[in-house]
Amino acid sequence: MFERLGEIYTNKEVYLTDLDHDEVPALFWWFPNQDDFNPPPPADETSIEKMERISSTIKQSRTEITEIMYSGINAEDKIIRAMEIKQEADILLKLFKECEADPECKKGEAAELFSKC
Repeated sequence: MFERLGEIYTNKEVYLTDLDHDEVPALFWWFPNQDDFNPPPPADETSIEKMERISSTIKQSRTEITEIMYSGINAEDKIIRAMEIKQEADILLKLFKECEADPECKKGEAAELFSKC
């Protein structure tokens, strides 16, 4: 990795963006786009918010699974997307177990959302 950084420095390679390279350190030229960043969920997320997030992610995953199965994308992309969905499912399962252990999920609106998931 460091060899490649040395090569970038000696060859004066740049990643062209709309940044003014004279004002920004070279390290920042290689950062990913801010548009690609998905922030993590808030630390103080309520049980209802967790259940809503689980529900919406399941709906999105179903749509994506259908797209993977019936679209004309190549096999490699299908495998990568399926593995990403599997990772999301593992995270959702852990989150669901947290909600299952939370007594607040067994009351009112949260109980209704919990039964739907």
